[in-house]
Amino acid sequence: MRNEVYANYHEKFVKNTIIYASLDTNLLYFSKNMTPKDLVSKKELKNLFEKGLIIDDGRNLYKPVKLSKNPETNEYNVIVYDETEAHVFSSEDSEVFPLSPTYNADTRVITIPDQDGVLYFKGSSETALVPGAQTALAIGVESVTITAKPDEGYTFDPESVFVWEIDTRIEVTPAAPTFNDSTGVITIPSETGCIYKINDLVVQSGQQDPIAKDTEVVVTVVADQGYKLNKDSIVEWTFEWSDIEVTTVAPTFNDTTGVITIPDVEGVIYKIGDTALVAGPQEPITKDLEVIVTATPDEGYKFSAESVTQWTFEWSD
Repeated sequence: MRNEVYANYHEKFVKNTIIYASLDTNLLYFSKNMTPKDLVSKKELKNLFEKGLIIDDGRNLYKPVKLSKNPETNEYNVIVYDETEAHVFSSEDSEVFPLSPTYNADTRVITIPDQDGVLYFKGSSETALVPGAQTALAIGVESVTITAKPDEGYTFDPESVFVWEIDTRIEVTPAAPTFNDSTGVITIPSETGCIYKINDLVVQSGQQDPIAKDTEVVVTVVADQGYKLNKDSIVEWTFEWSDIEVTTVAPTFNDTTGVITIPDVEGVIYKIGDTALVAGPQEPITKDLEVIVTATPDEGYKFSAESVTQWTFEWSD
């Protein structure tokens, strides 16, 4: 006849469940409704044995006196003796809720929680991380995956999060490039973690070659490896180098003195023949001889559509 023992564990990892042990077959079962099923014994049994805890089957107190290992499962069972009988006890897995690792963006250090029953792994490594602060991450590492796995004798709460993808990119805010509308030169700022492009071509920091006139040039910025742009960053700037539009002013002529007066207009060059004139009164012109004054735009300027560019004067008696 089979020799059977029922026992209630009161340790938290058992959660008041029923342990069923069959000595005839030396098989271990677990049941909440007394329907036996296979039970895998875990390291809580080893802890139970090492701590010398008392097992109460409702009728007798048993002192664990021997620890055995199942050669097929490589797991532990606890054997206790009651006079001439040997009783084998097992326990269900402890349920834990793994704590989240933390990341300090300033120091680039991930800290692994020190939690019973939880092992943490980095990336594809099969070596568990030592709890506490880890080695600071090198610049350029953009993300780290930390995975939690239950240690022997533990299981995770069904609601547990056990994989964390940690964004380790450094956040930067790009500075805006500047543009000189007199020279047509774009100056690219030197900003760590930022890559600037002109029309999709990567450019170095500093002054660039003058851009073509009357053509839109687009400067963009993207994050370098290991960096990310602040969500409020401006990432595109459009520049166009165009001549400044001016309208000519007509020179004046005094037909009493024969003096032409050249106006002072920014961006306008007045000439008689090929000679550029300084603004103000000129020398009297020769009588009975036509003098033509012309206007041309200075560099960086252009004339409006209504501008007059030539005037003819003659001084006669």
